[in-house]
Amino acid sequence: MRIAALAEVRATAFRRLNLVRSAAKAIAEAEEPENAVLLARFVIAQMLGWEEASARQEEVLDRLTPFLTALAAEASRTASPATEPAEKALRCFEDWYRAETGSDFYALFERYIPETPRVDF
Repeated sequence: MRIAALAEVRATAFRRLNLVRSAAKAIAEAEEPENAVLLARFVIAQMLGWEEASARQEEVLDRLTPFLTALAAEASRTASPATEPAEKALRCFEDWYRAETGSDFYALFERYIPETPRVDF
């Protein structure tokens, strides 16, 4: 049981890292700084497989936007002392998602890949 719990913690940490990396990369690659957060939202929606976001998915992305805004501010070094740190904004989002749905946000990144039989001809 302990190994399974540690494996879940590890998987969550890697999913969080991939989310932050992808968002930071999108923000850095944005041609116009004012579109950086929108590009990061789009990239995250694509990572989750949300082609056309439903109202519920839009709410999740809206709740994630303060994290993306803080990340963009930190990346551009325009963060004011009143700006919430990106790490704190991400933790707040994760807490909100867990309270709202009863599950971990990073579970959305799980993709079940069925085993396919290997056939040699």
